Amino acid sequence: MCTSHAMVVGRDYRHLLQLKKKPDEEKELLTPFHRSSTSRLRSSDTTNTHPSMSTTRNELIEPTQVRATTAKCRETVEFSKESKKEIRLDRFGAVACLTIDRLGLQQMIESNTRAPFSGLSPSSGRPQASEDEEEAANKGVKSTAVVKYSSVNSLANFSRLRCNTDLNMPPSNWLSSSAGLYGLQQVATHSTGFSSFRMAHMFPDCVGEVDVVSDAENIKKLLKIPYSKGPVSMMIHCVENTLLIDEFDIHKHLLCTSESEWAWLRQFFFNHVRHTLGDKEKCVSTKNKSRCALQQRSLVSKFLYHSLAEPESATHPQTKESLSDEHTSDAHTAMVGPPLPEPTLEEKLPDPTFNHKFARNVVWTFEDIQMLIGTDMPIFGGQTHPCISLRLRDMSKPINVLTGIDYWLDNLMCNVPEVVMCYHLDGIVQKYELIKTEDLPHLEDSKFSPKVIRDVAQNILSFLKSNATKAGHTYWLFKGKDDDVVKLYDLTSLCTDVMKDKDENPFTVPVAMLLYRVARNMKHSSESRRQHGTILMLLKNCLSLLNKEKYPQIVTSAHYMLSDLYLPAGTDPSTPELQEEEEGGEYEGVQPPPPLSNDIKERCLSSLNHVLAGLHCLPYFPDDRVQETDDQTSQKEEVPKMARPFQAIPMPYSPLQEPSGAELCKARSDDTASWKVHLNTLLLEKACLVYATLTEQRYSAGNYGSALRAICMVVRCHYVTSTGLLGYMLGRAGDACFRVVQHWTRVEEIREEYSRVSETDRDILLHLGQDQGPCQLIPEHILTMEQMLEASRECYLQALALEKPNTNLWRRLGNIENELGVLYMNQAAMINSENCIFKKRVQTLSADILSEATQDTVPQTLSHNSEEDETEASTQIEQADNEYGKVQAATSNSSELIQLFQNSLKHLESGILAFRKVQDQGNLSLLHSNIGRLMRLSAHSHSPHSDTRTNFGGMERHLYNKALSSYRTALQVLGHRRNNPAIWDTVTWELSTTLYSMATLLQDYPDLTNKTSEEAEREVVELFMKALKFCDMDTSSPRQLVYQFRAAKIHHCLGSLYHKTFRVLDLDDSRRKNVLQLTRLHYDKSSSLLARLEETQEFLTVQLERVALQEFLLDNASSFSGKVKLLHSIILLLLECAPLLQVLEGRNKVLKVQDIPGTSEGDQSNCNSAEELEQELPLLRLLQQRLQFCLRSLAKLHSGRSRAESAAKVYKEMYSLSLQSSSEQPTSLVSHLIQLLSSVQTILSEKLNVSIQAHSPR
Repeated sequence: MCTSHAMVVGRDYRHLLQLKKKPDEEKELLTPFHRSSTSRLRSSDTTNTHPSMSTTRNELIEPTQVRATTAKCRETVEFSKESKKEIRLDRFGAVACLTIDRLGLQQMIESNTRAPFSGLSPSSGRPQASEDEEEAANKGVKSTAVVKYSSVNSLANFSRLRCNTDLNMPPSNWLSSSAGLYGLQQVATHSTGFSSFRMAHMFPDCVGEVDVVSDAENIKKLLKIPYSKGPVSMMIHCVENTLLIDEFDIHKHLLCTSESEWAWLRQFFFNHVRHTLGDKEKCVSTKNKSRCALQQRSLVSKFLYHSLAEPESATHPQTKESLSDEHTSDAHTAMVGPPLPEPTLEEKLPDPTFNHKFARNVVWTFEDIQMLIGTDMPIFGGQTHPCISLRLRDMSKPINVLTGIDYWLDNLMCNVPEVVMCYHLDGIVQKYELIKTEDLPHLEDSKFSPKVIRDVAQNILSFLKSNATKAGHTYWLFKGKDDDVVKLYDLTSLCTDVMKDKDENPFTVPVAMLLYRVARNMKHSSESRRQHGTILMLLKNCLSLLNKEKYPQIVTSAHYMLSDLYLPAGTDPSTPELQEEEEGGEYEGVQPPPPLSNDIKERCLSSLNHVLAGLHCLPYFPDDRVQETDDQTSQKEEVPKMARPFQAIPMPYSPLQEPSGAELCKARSDDTASWKVHLNTLLLEKACLVYATLTEQRYSAGNYGSALRAICMVVRCHYVTSTGLLGYMLGRAGDACFRVVQHWTRVEEIREEYSRVSETDRDILLHLGQDQGPCQLIPEHILTMEQMLEASRECYLQALALEKPNTNLWRRLGNIENELGVLYMNQAAMINSENCIFKKRVQTLSADILSEATQDTVPQTLSHNSEEDETEASTQIEQADNEYGKVQAATSNSSELIQLFQNSLKHLESGILAFRKVQDQGNLSLLHSNIGRLMRLSAHSHSPHSDTRTNFGGMERHLYNKALSSYRTALQVLGHRRNNPAIWDTVTWELSTTLYSMATLLQDYPDLTNKTSEEAEREVVELFMKALKFCDMDTSSPRQLVYQFRAAKIHHCLGSLYHKTFRVLDLDDSRRKNVLQLTRLHYDKSSSLLARLEETQEFLTVQLERVALQEFLLDNASSFSGKVKLLHSIILLLLECAPLLQVLEGRNKVLKVQDIPGTSEGDQSNCNSAEELEQELPLLRLLQQRLQFCLRSLAKLHSGRSRAESAAKVYKEMYSLSLQSSSEQPTSLVSHLIQLLSSVQTILSEKLNVSIQAHSPR
């Protein structure tokens, strides 16, 4: 339902506008006007200065006094008691109506309430003003003009004509090309067509900044509406915050054209608009083309050419048409960013055949209204008056108000300070008069108020901006002749049913193209950051007006700009810094455009949607190249190639260097195929950037499956277009694959993310002509960790091939090579452990079968077996077959094991090369350490079973030596512990472990083929001492306890080694005493460290070995005192076990508490399991036996001696105590031993006065 608004232009200084509503009509709608930022009405500046009107306030009728009615109702408008006029609006009424108050304006003019001057000069007949009054008038209206473009570099030289010069005679230079360069050719006739579109395309930066773009004649006609009764017909379009105003000749376009042209508007005009006109108004007025009018125009043209002085030099003024052409046609090449298609001339303009260029384009600021106008007014200059305008006046006719307003506005628009009036009679020059521009409103018979003109301009602009607000809509501002109402029709809304296609409106496509060019200009301007919302609104309005099938280039380009608006081309995917739209611009009365979202994911998806929409437009590009090729082929077939005389034969030429994309698009701007390829490339590059940004966002969020899917899209887009993101994305793909391995517990979730393909992705793949199959480097399905690590490695290698030397990429490659090496190493270790278990089972099974085969009763037993026995026998046979099959499988795994070792070594060595390129000493050391670990594992796989081992040598020892070499290299790379203490400690521990393992193997399985036993022993000692050197027991690091335990074990091994050597030495050997000292020294250090660490099992083992050493010495002792002393030393060693037995008893109590139902678990790190207790049971029994042996031996030694009978009884008593325990349980035995040792110590000290003190753990 259409509504109609009414507004008053002009001023009624005594009455207000009154609207009366009939009670039987529909309810009225009150619609206040919205004032734009550039149309603020200031009533404070319009006070009356005439004494007789001092009590009357000059006010423009406020918008709140304007009422709108529905289309069906009728309103009666009362202007005053003296004049009433009824306005009827039918149901197809205008969107808004502007009512003209002529009565108040006429009364103001007649009473001179706005003219502050009084009196006329007797000589000139012009009003004379005082200085104060003139200054007040100048302050009343502000006007500035800035020339944007002028067709001439210099003004026309003014030549004053002599009196009685006959202007009817044409001058010699009349209509000449040289004189026409001063802009005189447009004086005779003025027809500019729809010039606002042409100006807007010439200066797209002004659109949105100025309020109006129009021809100067249209602006003058609008400002003269309160003074003129002539018709008004103008087309108005809203582009951003700017109104485009063009004159619309009804007679020319609707009455003098074929029925097919403007049919929709013609039907609307005759059916709905013409009925609202009066009888006199129904006759549409045309432009005055009478003979008298033509003669007058010709006379003015001849006058101007007469007034043109000959230039001093022969050179003519240079035009700036080339500048204009360059500005309009090559504007897109000066922009920052990729070249984009330019609309054709037919698409830009509603009337492309009409080519009128104004003499100058000016940005005119009238008060606070800015207008981009085109004017053809000739401007002259001279020595005394450098800038003047010429006017020809007939002395027999007085000047009227409309002419005075014309002269005044023309001078203001061109910033001309003076006008020269030339008076004539029948074409004969009579006199000249120089008038200043500010004096024009005060001429006799043409007085008008500049402030009224100002208020009219502000009021009209406010009216238009408040109602013509829809972008892409065509508005028609219409007023019939002698009509007091100006109506504004929304033709786009009213004629929707009449138009079969929206393109029937000749303004639709030009408006869309202008929206496109303005948005493109804004986007590439320096202030685009403040205008993101505006650009978005412009492009969306443009797309809503264009059909992608008819204009695929512009629609595709608009979609690309929208995608680039959401995600700019220079965005770094790793750290996308999205520019937040700054607050700027004023949108008073208009809803501001919505700002862009700051959510990176939302903006990426929006950008991707526009990329896809742009790709969907590419199939609609016409294939001109194929048609041209077909036409040329047919022409070649029809016309044979014939040589022509006096014409050179053309030689083929091809440039040495292919032109760039921008040059290609500029040189072949009309080549549709080139634009299609170029836009396809831009869209795919944008898709790559969007997917790269999404990859970073998903990767940082831990969505590694989705990140890999986005990387796959980048790789697939790269097949068609080459971008600089591929290397970076392949590096990120390697990271994502590695993260999948690190988060293998979430592998099912990651697989589901990776397999999810959105509809947008499918459509882009369909455009690329690719299926959803696997892309290179990245696997199609996530299966194993090995697969993902290998994929990560390949991605890093490919990224390094594409990227410049990248330290970070080399480190990541080295890390993934290390991970692969460790993975294969762990797999080999698992297979090796399984082989060892299977070999042990086979040996056990073979031994059982062999023992059963040697028994003679086996055949007899089998012959008398029952069915149950046969079943049991068959089960055993099947079990044996299964074990044999496992052994065969383990044997077949040997080749796989070798392959795993080789793969691990290959990747570790590749990792070393990668870290060596970036001088990463820490990681280099770790990889050398891992190679040492691999060598140890390989050596372990080559070691024979303990039952068949004879010595430590061959390949096993060779691999251990390689491990030592790798560990030493790792330490050499680091140089010193202070460079990297953590890695240094790790490598030294691994080196110590290797030395310890080699020493124990050499100790257990010495190679005596090429060495003596002394040399073998020396080698073992040397290895143990080297391993001991790397055990820093004084460190404060967490490794202190591990170092102490390792040192205790080394001392234990050295003590055992010297103990064994001591046993085989002859009694007269000179080394015997030294070896005994070394044995005791290492045993003492080992027991001290083990006691401090509370390692009960190892401590008991060392103490019992020390007891064995003392017993060996006891066997060789001959004297009574020597034997007693040795037996007492054994008891002392056994008593030293008491503190550790108490520790063991405390652990047993903790285990018992944990076994009670309902109790919480304790600290398992300080508790031995039941299995460990079972392992310690033989040691406890041996300790009890050794104590019983010592007590029994002491009782025997003291028996039969008269002086030692009491001592013998005491030893017998203690021996009897040791025999009282009969429990085999570990806990009971431990408690018995603690009591026994305590009793023995007490009895010895109290009854025998033997000072035997047990040492506490140190």
